[in-house]
Amino acid sequence: MYKSGKRYIFRLIIIFFGVILTIINILNLFLAEKISYACKINFLFNNIILFVLGMGIFVFIYCVIIKIKYKKKSIIIASIGLFLLEIFISYHIAFLPGWDVAQILGNAWKVAMHEKGLSNDYFSYYPNNLLLVGIFSVILRIGKSFAFLIAVQCFLYCLAGYLLFDLILEYTKTVWLAWLGWGIYFILVGTSAWFVVPYSDSMGIIFPALLLWIYRNVRKSEWKISNIVIFSCITFIGYHIKPQTIIVSIAIIVVEIIELLFDFRKRLKKSIISFLIICIIFLAGNSFLNIWIERMGYQINWEMQKGWSHFLMMGLNTESGGIYSVEDNLFSDSFLLKKERKEANLQKVKERVQKLGGGIIIYEMKKALVNFNDGTFLFGIEGGDKFCIKEEPEKDPIITPFLRNIFLRTGNYYNINACIKQGSWISILFFMLGNVFLVLSKKITREQIVLLVSIIGFILFQMLFEARSRYMLVYMVILILCAINGVNEAFTYIRTHRKKL
Repeated sequence: MYKSGKRYIFRLIIIFFGVILTIINILNLFLAEKISYACKINFLFNNIILFVLGMGIFVFIYCVIIKIKYKKKSIIIASIGLFLLEIFISYHIAFLPGWDVAQILGNAWKVAMHEKGLSNDYFSYYPNNLLLVGIFSVILRIGKSFAFLIAVQCFLYCLAGYLLFDLILEYTKTVWLAWLGWGIYFILVGTSAWFVVPYSDSMGIIFPALLLWIYRNVRKSEWKISNIVIFSCITFIGYHIKPQTIIVSIAIIVVEIIELLFDFRKRLKKSIISFLIICIIFLAGNSFLNIWIERMGYQINWEMQKGWSHFLMMGLNTESGGIYSVEDNLFSDSFLLKKERKEANLQKVKERVQKLGGGIIIYEMKKALVNFNDGTFLFGIEGGDKFCIKEEPEKDPIITPFLRNIFLRTGNYYNINACIKQGSWISILFFMLGNVFLVLSKKITREQIVLLVSIIGFILFQMLFEARSRYMLVYMVILILCAINGVNEAFTYIRTHRKKL
């Protein structure tokens, strides 16, 4: 009875996941060119053609894997190779970004060099970026240059790819699928020029992967307090660098609660201890962070903070299409107290929902395209004309222009690069549908449900709050892992079905 009840809940989650992904795929493949929405990217070809291109990329990677006689241990060499490639590309295409990145980099340098003139007002509005400033300041103090900071970010990209490989291997038990996933990661993320932009999206890419990886280790080994402490610390750090990363931790907690309901006596003690450890780590972490903020020299006015209600309000702005809105920022700034600001934001949310009525469905469709129909993740467009405020001098008269033409949006060959990435991205979203076959599986693992709940939570988050395709970057390890698991489940179903015939 208990097992059947748990299986029933898991299957409902799978079905809900399938419905959401089906809607997103239909929007991308058949309606993207027909609907007008914010931050719309015009690629050289429509998404149907790019989807075929993406499928071809999957096949090409598979053929390469077969020819080189894939080995598990070779992933270390491949990861080092990717790191060196990213460093080489960064050396030639690096530039000084504007918008929020400039605020964080400028303040991190001042903190590292013990200079004055910190941006107290900016970080009073967005205190969630203060931990990132602190981490960047430590890195800059060690490396004495922004180039070293980019190198650290490149390392995190490669480490995330390595963890992806390991997770796919654990989920599918198939080496070639792990290489396939890493190959797609190489094309879509490993060679995305976002690694030269030091910001929360790129720094945050490691945390969802780490959280899933640690959870996998906890499940494989005996329950240990040390693992829970590490998990809690990574959750805390990830949340304060990029709030979306905590969705993975929430997904894990939700699935563990489901398990607890069906195995109450055995799991109650461990669950209580785990909950207490998480609470203690967060309380201690907040205290430590506040002390660090003061020692860095900031004088934060916490009443100026723009909380979740502000971003929810922006997410419902039909005039801006759910993206960043100057008007909404000015509206929130007009309230001096946090409580008043929150009440005003929520009132505005209520008014916008009422005004939309049934039209909210069309609005959310457009917003879904803002979030999920850009495989370049808004590179070169984020921040408008302030995306790049200064280009570095050419390092080589031939190599530098060539690489900039490929990786920078202003380049002559960038559109080809963008099409390859868009095709790969569209294919990932399609292959994620393969997880629906889990409904027919007799054995649904806890890790698989955590994966699906993580993505459901992430999608709902993006559909509620401020829309940005850039936020996909943080979740790429999870999304690619889900796509490859979908491929595996589809193949498993086909093999089983053939045997029955």
